[in-house]
Amino acid sequence: MTKAEWTTVLDIGLPVLDEQHKKLIAYFGDLLLAIEAGKGKDVLEELFENLLDYTDYHFAEEKKYMDSIGYPETEAHVEAHRRLRIDVGHFREKLLSGQPFTPEQAVKFLNGWIIEHIMIMDTRIGDFAKNRS
Repeated sequence: MTKAEWTTVLDIGLPVLDEQHKKLIAYFGDLLLAIEAGKGKDVLEELFENLLDYTDYHFAEEKKYMDSIGYPETEAHVEAHRRLRIDVGHFREKLLSGQPFTPEQAVKFLNGWIIEHIMIMDTRIGDFAKNRS
């Protein structure tokens, strides 16, 4: 399997947030590689904690940015973050409980969680910020 990697298609035009998105994808990529390699629970748990900690940091930073520019969809965006965080928790529970979880399922989750969120919701933030200037 190919490691999850950043692509310029995901660039929303806001350098700070784009860098954070790159890090999120890198964390998820590390997790995918560990799943594929059949790493043990301890390794997966540490990688998950890194991903979740950075996710929480990123979501807080993104909210601060949305507030600072008066983004009108902040509340809906924060709710999407809350739901995504819950989904990541379920994903973590499944994986760490020993339930069969393939790298393909993880990639599908990545596409739904990170990629679509960035390409749809976060792009709106970039567009709003650009149109404000």
